[in-house]
Amino acid sequence: MSCRLVYPFDETGIRPDLAEAILKEFGLDFGLMTSVPVNAQFLKQDGTWITIDMFFDTGAVISLVSAHVGEEIGLRKYVSHRLSGISRKEECVVPVRISRVRTRLIDSYGNISPEFDLWMAFAEESVPNVLGMKDIIQRFNFKADMKAKKLYLEWKE
Repeated sequence: MSCRLVYPFDETGIRPDLAEAILKEFGLDFGLMTSVPVNAQFLKQDGTWITIDMFFDTGAVISLVSAHVGEEIGLRKYVSHRLSGISRKEECVVPVRISRVRTRLIDSYGNISPEFDLWMAFAEESVPNVLGMKDIIQRFNFKADMKAKKLYLEWKE
């Protein structure tokens, strides 16, 4: 099955005080930061789908959402764990439940990927919804077009 998803970039500036400090120190404009919003759907126990707004993060190993998403899905089977990012300080560790979830992605134009299983971490606290690389990189080819400001994900058959 051939499937190509298209995600326009969101671009935002950094805080003005930081931009000014960088300009003063380096004589360079920091420019814009790029993020890629994506909609993901997760299969619920009753056979319906829940749609979640997420951000695609190529630096995240595993996808991460808040616990309420797991409750809506009807999460029953999981492994408890504690995730950390760059910092392993105790205050930066997030308790999670890791599970496998039936998933499909939707692009900005309504195109839907084939269904696939995705490893997901459900945080016990409020967190940004992040689509990480685990299971995504194995199923999709990536192409970023900086001029068009779009990310293309093509399903690997």
